[in-house]
Amino acid sequence: MAHGALSKHLRKEGKAERLDWSRRLVIALDVARGLEYLHTLASQSQIYIHRDVKSANVLLGEDLRAKIGDFGFAWATTEDREPIDTKCVGTPGYTAPEYFGLKLSRKADVYSFGVILLELITGKKAFEYMSRSQDYIAIWFEKKKDDFWKAVEEEEDIGTDYETQQSVQEVAELAGSCCAKEAERRPEMSQIVRVLSSLIEIRDRRNQASSSGS
Repeated sequence: MAHGALSKHLRKEGKAERLDWSRRLVIALDVARGLEYLHTLASQSQIYIHRDVKSANVLLGEDLRAKIGDFGFAWATTEDREPIDTKCVGTPGYTAPEYFGLKLSRKADVYSFGVILLELITGKKAFEYMSRSQDYIAIWFEKKKDDFWKAVEEEEDIGTDYETQQSVQEVAELAGSCCAKEAERRPEMSQIVRVLSSLIEIRDRRNQASSSGS
């Protein structure tokens, strides 16, 4: 993939591309659609759980469109077998709480996706020093809403106009739902795709109206 991992661009490493909020929204939707495909569309008889969804495994092509990579931990099962008893694999900071209890379902991928949304909003790592202590971004977001919005303001590529901030607010609420401690409270990927698609449609209509007005 021409532009490598999303994590590189969020950390502004090397010759990383600047990602404005519109581009980040599209990337989020690309990843959501990829997970929706794994969870519900890839096979009539099976579902697939990635088990290591993270920004380092989101790869950007020449047009900065995103694809999910690294299926080394992927698990095939059927919906009636969820949750599955299995050993915990994956990456610290992205791992759903119930997975530490060796219970796996598609909602573990949803949790990891919520962490990616928080990374897209703040540019911060899933696990780093925040508020003078080392913490997981999902836990920090739940506890430190004021610090969270300061982090959004510091992420200069996102923008500060009212429409962008409204969109960021909705994605932040979506991320909070995805990172809920209880798996059953997290949305399905199909619901997430609908929310992100709606936000992009709103953006496109606004841009179209602005172009017509000029």
